Amino acid sequence: MPLGTIWAIEGESRLDAAGARALLDGARLAALHMLRRRSSAELELRAREDALRAALRGDGPAQEIRFQLALPERPRPALLGFTPAACGPDRTGPAVVRLADAAARHWAAVHHGAAVATVGRTVYVLLPQAGPDEARRLAEQAVAALGRTLETPLRAAVGRPADDLAELPERRAEVDDILRVTTAGPDAPAVAALTDVHAQVLLLHCADELARRPHLRHPGIEAMREHDRARSTDYAASVVAWLDAAGNVAEAAQRLTVHPNTLKYRLRRANDLFGIDLGAPDVRLSCWLQLRLPATRP
Repeated sequence: MPLGTIWAIEGESRLDAAGARALLDGARLAALHMLRRRSSAELELRAREDALRAALRGDGPAQEIRFQLALPERPRPALLGFTPAACGPDRTGPAVVRLADAAARHWAAVHHGAAVATVGRTVYVLLPQAGPDEARRLAEQAVAALGRTLETPLRAAVGRPADDLAELPERRAEVDDILRVTTAGPDAPAVAALTDVHAQVLLLHCADELARRPHLRHPGIEAMREHDRARSTDYAASVVAWLDAAGNVAEAAQRLTVHPNTLKYRLRRANDLFGIDLGAPDVRLSCWLQLRLPATRP
C-alpha cells in the first residue's frame, strides 16, 4: 500500500543515477519513519479503545483508566453512542464495522481528546469535557458526516454528563436504551437524549419486566386477547382506543369507526367476560400497559 510520494525538481541537467539512488534511499527512510509513527499511533488508539471498553464495563481502577484515556483530573465526560438505523440480527455485521472505522477517523480529526470503542452494534464515543449542548451538536455533526460517508442512515444517543468515571456503565445503559428506541422505527429522531424518548424507554423497561415475570400480567388481558384471536372479536382494540382517548367514548368510537353505543357495549362485556374493571384507575393503567406492549404477549 503506497504511503505517499516524493517529488524532485530537476534543474538544467536531468536527474542522474546517483540522484535516483538518493531519492530511493530517502523514500525508504521516510517510509520507515512513517510506518513507525503510524504503528505507534495505532497502538495508542488501541490502548485507549481498550481503556474505554473497561470503563464502560466498570472494570479496572478509575485512576488507571483516567490516565490511559488522558482525561483531566476532574473529568465530566459525556458519552455518545452511534449505530446504523437498522442493523438486523447480526449485531457485529459489516455495517457496524464500517461505522467503527469511519467514526475513528472522524473523531480523530474533529476532537483530539475523544476516545472511541465498539461494543456489539454500538460505537461509543467519550468526550472528556462536554456539556449537553456541545455533545448534541457534535453528535449531530457526526451523524451528518458519517451518514454521507457510509451512505446509510445512523442513529446517535447523547448520554448525560457523568460526574466521574464510575458512572460510565450507567451512562452506557442510558445510551443503549435511547438507541433501542430510536432504531425501532424509521421516523425516530437521528439524534436523541433521554429527555427526548423518556416515555418510550420507560415503556420498554415495563415490557422487559413483564416478560421476565409473566405472573404479573393481568390474566383477563391474556384471556381477552385469546378470545379476540379465536373468535375475531375486537375487545382489546376497543379497550386500547378508549384508554388512548382518556375515556372519551365519542373520540374512541370515531377512531374505531363504530357507533358509540357499540363501544360502550364492548367495554361492558370486557368487564363481564374477562373481569377487567375499567372503572378502577390502577386497573386501567395496568391494562393499558399490557395492551400497548407487544413484548408482553406469551
